[in-house]
Amino acid sequence: QADARIQIGPAMRGTALRDSLDFVNFNDFTNQIDFAQFGKAFNSYVNRTVLSKLPREGLEGQTARVLGAYKVTAGTALPLVTPVTAEVGVSP
Repeated sequence: QADARIQIGPAMRGTALRDSLDFVNFNDFTNQIDFAQFGKAFNSYVNRTVLSKLPREGLEGQTARVLGAYKVTAGTALPLVTPVTAEVGVSP
């Protein structure tokens, strides 16, 4: 049974990474467009430096170890984790 859903890029949903940082505040930005672009830059960096190195074939059902962020939502859906580190095929 899966514990979470993991984003593997290249398209990344949400701004969980940006929003998890307690030192990043909306009021530090000129406007909401700059704030949104800052979040998108985090996702792009993670995709380029971490996720692009993961194999794309045969991932489903594999054991993975990730460290990342996700948005807490109501309901029963598994969390959608945006990882900042990821290993595939590791022992639990």
